[in-house]
Amino acid sequence: MKVVVKFVEAYRPDAHRCWAAGGVAVELLDYHPLPANFSMLVMPLLEEDAGWICCRTLRGQQLLDVKGLIAEKLRQAHALTDAANRAFVHGDWRPSNIFIRHDPPDVRVIDLDWSGVAGQDRYLVRADPWLGLGRPRPEAVKCGAVMEQQHDVDIFATTFAIMY
Repeated sequence: MKVVVKFVEAYRPDAHRCWAAGGVAVELLDYHPLPANFSMLVMPLLEEDAGWICCRTLRGQQLLDVKGLIAEKLRQAHALTDAANRAFVHGDWRPSNIFIRHDPPDVRVIDLDWSGVAGQDRYLVRADPWLGLGRPRPEAVKCGAVMEQQHDVDIFATTFAIMY
């Protein structure tokens, strides 16, 4: 199995594990906290040979064909809770973080770097996932704002409209 090793700041492995257990996120094979609030993550690589395609590569009818599948996966994600009964927000539900497989049909999200507990955590102040993308972002999604699940829905709707 090929893997991805990623180094991130302020990661929420609880969110990742919850969503992976529910079939929403790619599996988190390993997680190591490192000095200076960094972490090392190990995840399986979603390979094209296994039928996985990054949603950012889709346009037009291809994108329309999977919109419902992606929206349903988002609803599934938002219905999941961890052992402490906490629901999570992805925080960056854009096409570049969504992988599609057609046979059998499935969706997996990656890059939960901006994830947090719904209604509790805040978008990071030190950085903005929308900065430099040249795209409008939903009004409520901004640095320091409390994270809400509706934001994932709004991010998806905003980026889908731009891509289609």
